[in-house]
Amino acid sequence: MLLNEKITIIRKMNNLTQEGFAEELGVSRQAVSKWGNGTSIPDVQLLLRIADFYNLTLDQLVRDDFDLPISSLDEKKIAGDLSDKSSVSVDDYLGKVCDVS
Repeated sequence: MLLNEKITIIRKMNNLTQEGFAEELGVSRQAVSKWGNGTSIPDVQLLLRIADFYNLTLDQLVRDDFDLPISSLDEKKIAGDLSDKSSVSVDDYLGKVCDVS
């Protein structure tokens, strides 16, 4: 899974708009939009802030060696259909793939 997809998943799983995510990181909404559509990537310092803020390792965030398995529950969560944030954690979600070694 590519970095832009992971950033979008992390943002949506935390019920954040592009604007809300941008505010948390101290960047513009346009920057988050570019990260999401893959036309730009965050610099290393921002990647570290994203990883630290969401309790991920930098490897989990940036390596695209594995695709993340998405269940129907996760798809609904990503689409914003569910309002209970506690049902799926980002760390558990990314850990499904990243901790298989």
